[in-house]
Amino acid sequence: MTSYTADCSDCDFRIAKVPAQDWPMGTLRPLYIYRDQYPSVVTSFRGATWHPNNLQGSASQLEAWGAESNITGYIPQVMRLRMTMMMVMVLRMVMMMMIPIRSTSAC
Repeated sequence: MTSYTADCSDCDFRIAKVPAQDWPMGTLRPLYIYRDQYPSVVTSFRGATWHPNNLQGSASQLEAWGAESNITGYIPQVMRLRMTMMMVMVLRMVMMMMIPIRSTSAC
């Protein structure tokens, strides 16, 4: 879960649900120049919330914001680890072997 607070009159207060996704090996995600004011990011590659067609404003504001935010770089996507029940059981057994057993008897 991610949270964010902002105390300003022109912040981007939109909330978006982004479901988990699987990406092929080598996939790169673009990083955008972040703006403090609305809209923080404008892109058609990140979901409906940030799509240029979802912007609300006057014609001059829409023109000033442009169609897409500037990309500053890319970050590799990572594969999601899916653990089977067998993997969970093996991991628990390994963890139990790593925990030292303490004696309760007094010496």
